[in-house]
Amino acid sequence: MSVELITGRGTTDHVGAEDFGAYQAYTFGVGAYILHGCEASVVDSNTVRISEGELLIQGRHVRVKGSEDIAIQSGTAGRNRKDMICVRYAKDLNGVEDAPLAVIVGTPVEGEASLPPYVQGDILAGDVAADFPLYEIPIAGLVVGAPKAIMGKASDVLSMLADKADIKHEHDGYLPLSGGTLRGGLTFANDAFVFGINSKGQKSSSFEAKTHDNRTTVGYG
Repeated sequence: MSVELITGRGTTDHVGAEDFGAYQAYTFGVGAYILHGCEASVVDSNTVRISEGELLIQGRHVRVKGSEDIAIQSGTAGRNRKDMICVRYAKDLNGVEDAPLAVIVGTPVEGEASLPPYVQGDILAGDVAADFPLYEIPIAGLVVGAPKAIMGKASDVLSMLADKADIKHEHDGYLPLSGGTLRGGLTFANDAFVFGINSKGQKSSSFEAKTHDNRTTVGYG
């Protein structure tokens, strides 16, 4: 059967991790995000601690309980290195999934170090292995520097999208307005045309303000 009612009662148990993961990914975003906590701190020259928190990795919810200590290899005098702490997703032959935190050790160099390569997989496409970068750990000689976040926070991602969206549509393609200036400096008045950038980032000269039932809306072509 090509169509399945997931959130409905069936004759057998039929809702699995792939179903719930796909739902969350296509609802909240197909990327990897820090939902809460998971802050990194240097304990000593061989340990970085990740605090408790929640992650969303292509729809898979990963929880760090308590805190997690990550072992860091000692640095090399006179050399620089960048290690990467990542969420390492894996699915075995029995379909059992896991997503522990892991560290990928970089290559020591005399100049500017680069992040090490990692497995770029897609859980939603059925890949059985994928690394999702969480923190960069800079190491200068024997000194472990402050961790730098690679994975974005969900709250920051949502704010960024909101800032970039000049116009948000309703189901009828119009945005209710009360008068003033749109994001990006677009001004409007009742029954007037305004010009600028539409919500897809395209130049447009077909913005039209309309008034109906004391409600001003702007549509674009």
